[in-house]
Amino acid sequence: MSKLILMYYKNYLLKVILFLGLIQSIGATNIEQKLNSQDSSIKADNKWNIAYKDYFTLPEGLNGCFDLEDGLFFAKKYDKPCLIYFYKITSLACAESRHYLLSNSIIKQRLNENYVFIALCKDFNLKMPLNDWIVKSDGDSINLYGEKSVYIQKEIFGEDVEPAFYITDSDLNLKSTFYQDTSVSLFNDFLGNEPLVGKVNRDMYINFLPRYHSEIDEVNRFRFLECRSSDEIVHFFNNINWTEQFNSQKEKGGSNYPIFEVLNNSSSLYLSITIIPKENYYEFIVGLGIHREISNKIDRKVKLFKTNTSSKDDLNNILRLFMNESYDNLRNELKKLSFIKEMEDKYWNY
Repeated sequence: MSKLILMYYKNYLLKVILFLGLIQSIGATNIEQKLNSQDSSIKADNKWNIAYKDYFTLPEGLNGCFDLEDGLFFAKKYDKPCLIYFYKITSLACAESRHYLLSNSIIKQRLNENYVFIALCKDFNLKMPLNDWIVKSDGDSINLYGEKSVYIQKEIFGEDVEPAFYITDSDLNLKSTFYQDTSVSLFNDFLGNEPLVGKVNRDMYINFLPRYHSEIDEVNRFRFLECRSSDEIVHFFNNINWTEQFNSQKEKGGSNYPIFEVLNNSSSLYLSITIIPKENYYEFIVGLGIHREISNKIDRKVKLFKTNTSSKDDLNNILRLFMNESYDNLRNELKKLSFIKEMEDKYWNY
């Protein structure tokens, strides 16, 4: 009997003792009911009847679940191995794994066909339904989702690291592990000895990690984008409705303006574009910064420039130069703008 089965059996007994009378009135939907329901089959549109799907997302087209017990039941039901992924929302390395590996079309197809994918977030401390609590041997309970994910990784795999991928069977017998690498080829090998079909597209190995903050997002919070190629990133930028969001903030008396940012992982340089009010309209501000991770801490400094324009067409050349890594030409273009200041830049994202 695996460690997890023993752990959950022990937790079940403790819960009965500690919470008798409450369990029937509070808690998540029973997983057995999910498996017997009409919605229990694996669907291509990633709409499994699973817990926590309202709080977490996977790259478009990737099927998976966000609860270990859900995943183990699906693995048994469909006789598939599990791929368990531990990650943190605030980790750049985890964002890169999502961007380069889990968003790759070939990888997604292999995961959907051959595995039950289980994504467990370690730093999203949502309070869980009572049925999902863990009661430890000392009597203390874990009622937060992120703390439970950390506990599971330590208890079952003896580690506290992210991003981390574990291939197991439905009884959690470990088969293989993969850590902190964004090589599609190596990750494909980790999934099994099935060669990449056709010519490998350079977009699998692109260096750019784009993210975006809109007026509907919490102040200083960003979302990573699924854009893969340079053209897709530029296309996303051109489709941001800067004027609409500026007018919306003006009506609200707010200043939560959109921010678009692209990080080059190879050079550690990043380009940011936002707007500031100017009389009755706005103008673009461009930032060129350096992004470094030192001792698990992110250090960022950025130089800000006023463009004296509200036309995003004028920004396309600057963005293209950055995407093409034409840094000398980019700096020459920035010299034509009005330098504002150099400043520390905190790193935020969802």
